Amino acid sequence: MTRPNPFVSAADRYAEGRPYHHARTLRRALAGWTPGLALDVACGTGLSTRGLAELGIAAVGVDVAAAMVARARADTGLPYAVASAEALPVATGAVDLVTVGSAVHWFDQQRFAAEAGRVLRPGGALLLYEHGGATLPDPAFLDWKRGTYLRRFPSPPRGPLAADFPATGGFVPERTDEWPDEVAMTRAGFAAYLTTQSNVAGEPVDRVRGWFEAELAPFFDSGRPRVLRFRGSCRLLRRGAGERGREAAPGAGAGACVG
Repeated sequence: MTRPNPFVSAADRYAEGRPYHHARTLRRALAGWTPGLALDVACGTGLSTRGLAELGIAAVGVDVAAAMVARARADTGLPYAVASAEALPVATGAVDLVTVGSAVHWFDQQRFAAEAGRVLRPGGALLLYEHGGATLPDPAFLDWKRGTYLRRFPSPPRGPLAADFPATGGFVPERTDEWPDEVAMTRAGFAAYLTTQSNVAGEPVDRVRGWFEAELAPFFDSGRPRVLRFRGSCRLLRRGAGERGREAAPGAGAGACVG
């Protein structure tokens, strides 16, 4: 089933707090393949769509949250549509690549797999990638994260991550990869990042940011960045060349994307 979207009212904090890793992540995940047209599902504030564009890939972003799409349009100038992952406003067989960055665990994955298979051309691919798990090489930080942080802000219910996405609807797993990604952040920057986590959705952002900054003080020198290690991963699934897309969903136009 589709889970409640914790990011609907978090567009500004998301745009300002998330590190921009997307171009280098996508470059590695695509391994030299440059598709003609990509659909970036759950694009948020457009960082992932911008990453595709920087690799020379024509991309359209889609997100269920209108506030996210409005911020993405303002920040990037790229094309977007407001729609859910389970009902994509795209014609059958219209795109070469569907991407999802750190969001597939919020979808109804069976319905999304069917929609991704519908909109992809035969031989097209679905790329699911993740970027998270930020940590410092301090045992005390790990104790804080597992204890204080997750005790106050437990993780909400989520579906399977990219690595466990079901290979259904004519998809064939092609490759998986996992790697460390190092990002330098100040204490304030890391506190801003933590306010974008689904764990803290609904909390007043200024209060939460202040709490994080106070809690992180033992791990950061004032104003000086530290290198945090994130975990990057991806799974690429290819749509079988012999598979035929279903008929276009009601309301889908003849072009690649409507709305």
